[in-house]
Amino acid sequence: MSKIETIAIADIHVPEDRLRAVKPDYASLMAMLIQGGRTLPPIKVRRTPNGKCKFTLVVGGHRLEGHRLAGRTEIDAAIIKGNTQEAREEEIEENLFRNELSALERIDAVAAYRDIFEKRFGEINPQGGRPKKNAANLAEFSEFNLLGIQDDSQEGQFYQRVTTRLNISGRSARRMHAIAKALQPALHDALVGTPIEDNQSAIERLAKLPPSDQATYAKLLKLNGGDLDAADAALAPKPKVKEGQRLFNISYSNFQGMPQGYRRQMLRRIAREYRDDLEWALSTPLSDEDAADEA
Repeated sequence: MSKIETIAIADIHVPEDRLRAVKPDYASLMAMLIQGGRTLPPIKVRRTPNGKCKFTLVVGGHRLEGHRLAGRTEIDAAIIKGNTQEAREEEIEENLFRNELSALERIDAVAAYRDIFEKRFGEINPQGGRPKKNAANLAEFSEFNLLGIQDDSQEGQFYQRVTTRLNISGRSARRMHAIAKALQPALHDALVGTPIEDNQSAIERLAKLPPSDQATYAKLLKLNGGDLDAADAALAPKPKVKEGQRLFNISYSNFQGMPQGYRRQMLRRIAREYRDDLEWALSTPLSDEDAADEA
């Protein structure tokens, strides 16, 4: 059981590669609660006597930043045991169970969880089969047999672990991993902080695009503040203009740009060579819409 201590905030190192970046608005909310007398759950840290600080943060980035913003110099922390990979696993599991992650953060979490699994037990073979290394370590998953799960492949073991430890179905986890694998870094970063970040269907649609199209969407989303509808409209195929309409547009544009003398010369020639059309036009004026319909 982890021991809870009050430790100095200055003694806590926050890794740069944390799964979930601290959101300023949420941290400010934490600070307001603390200043109002609210007692928040302890953060989780592990001892790192040979590291940059005495402790390294495992879980509770927003609570830690909230204490800093509230002017606190100390914080209650549960001291847990474990190495870097085990601490990372703890961070992912707690964040997912707290259900505070956006859709994009959950996708990142599943991808990170799989990365940790492969580092501990060997790379997952999508074609199935047992792991090539650390096979003995998979014995710790024997409890899955109690669930009636028969898939003992390494991939099966991973998704069984996801189901029991993260409360995410294997099917959902596979889908999230596929999205994470296909989503290009530039587009991923462009989604952060936008409404799309919490829309898994939209993220999946974008992830299925070729890398070049994803790069284009990334640029557009950064320019328009994350407006996916505007980005879709900008990239939508333009309607094909009929040949007659194209010629009309060119001719009328040229006519408008002519000096008055040339316009009158053009009208005289039209009156002489296309008198019937001219008389019809004078007696039956057309709107722009009517002209387009008859083109």
